Amino acid sequence: KSNPYDACLLSAVRTSPPLKRRDPPQTGLRRCESETFRPAGTA
Repeated sequence: KSNPYDACLLSAVRTSPPLKRRDPPQTGLRRCESETFRPAGTA
């Protein structure tokens, strides 16, 4: 039940330092989207 998108979000939240919490969460979301939805097809 683990998909790459959720895994990316989790890792992004865990790796992001507390000081960076001021940044809008969408920045991490967009990065995950670009990394997950690459033209490599569906995993």
